[in-house]
Amino acid sequence: MDLGNTAKELEALTQAESIVRRLADPQLLLKVQCNTVETELAAGHLDRAAQRMNEVRELLARTSHLSQEQRIVCVHADATLADARGDPATAVARIETAIALQEQMDRTDQTYRSLLDRPSTV
Repeated sequence: MDLGNTAKELEALTQAESIVRRLADPQLLLKVQCNTVETELAAGHLDRAAQRMNEVRELLARTSHLSQEQRIVCVHADATLADARGDPATAVARIETAIALQEQMDRTDQTYRSLLDRPSTV
């Protein structure tokens, strides 16, 4: 994912999604979908990113045992989508939520620094 090849990244995540759907594991599906939102946006697929985020919201409503780390990834994906849609107020609110969640865990973690340094219209 960090190589900057969005097409390959999207291909790998799509394959992962296919596998996870066969396993019928909602937590793994959440992980894949939250990570794929930003990849879809990087590929210029705002509509597909929104569809994935809608599924994430449905899964979050039904999933009680989600790690704090994964919750942060999903909230961050939602912020990125809001930013891409031109909704800075929602993006800021989501980033603030992600920061608050991360502060409960570890302020020295790279994720915390990334959230604080997030480049966007936020």
